[in-house]
Amino acid sequence: MEKMFLWKDEFETKNKTIDDQHKKIFELANKSFTVSYKKGNRILMELYKYTNYHFREEEAYMKEINYSDIKKHKKLHLELITKLNKVSEKGINSENELSQLQSLLWFWLKNHIMEEDKKIKN
Repeated sequence: MEKMFLWKDEFETKNKTIDDQHKKIFELANKSFTVSYKKGNRILMELYKYTNYHFREEEAYMKEINYSDIKKHKKLHLELITKLNKVSEKGINSENELSQLQSLLWFWLKNHIMEEDKKIKN
């Protein structure tokens, strides 16, 4: 199956650790398009755990470099975790709910990693 989310060098933050973590998130997001809804909860949990880990790492890096917009960025992280919590509380019990997770992932990758996280390097 063709990947829905393709990593491009233009998404890089120029921090290898953060960029490698973003690539892993792309990989996990792509997995959601290769399974039926019956395996959606497993992917959701994997994404949730990895996202929490990644956010902690990314926020520590932003603190280390004195990133000026860290407060706003942490708020965006909290909003995404809250959305993932809501999805996981309900669970994925249909193709429609898997599609909703995929939409959330699309929004996250497009608006957060591809736009917000790129600002870290500037």
